[in-house]
Amino acid sequence: MPNIKNSFGPSTDILSDADYDGSRYVWFHFRKHGHPYTYEPTASLNRSGRFAEATKNAPQLGDVAWWNGFMGIYDPHIPYTDGGSSMRLNLRTAIGERSYKQLEKEHGPVKWLRHKNASLNGSIKQEEKTSWLGKLLNSITG
Repeated sequence: MPNIKNSFGPSTDILSDADYDGSRYVWFHFRKHGHPYTYEPTASLNRSGRFAEATKNAPQLGDVAWWNGFMGIYDPHIPYTDGGSSMRLNLRTAIGERSYKQLEKEHGPVKWLRHKNASLNGSIKQEEKTSWLGKLLNSITG
């Protein structure tokens, strides 16, 4: 598993059991692609000041799906469904691709958070759709 040396503390294994909630996974991908923030565990990310609630709680590509205890990155272009169910996978997480609708059944309603530097009046800038978001999703998928 990869270890990431960060400037906020010791090396951190982003895929360890300690990252079951996805906080290091999300932090790593935003940091890697030019939108760094001081690492925050899932429980406090929504109060960190770097993220704002998405307008009308409607997700856009690259938004963070947040529950108290779990998070992931929204990607509506994942071409699979959740096992034998009809639920589309649309969330990249530290533990694999998931359906946020399925996670809502387990954890309650999702709160969508948008990185403040990636938004303009509540929407992602067009030039960022082809720069950091593309790089972000390419890094996740390989």
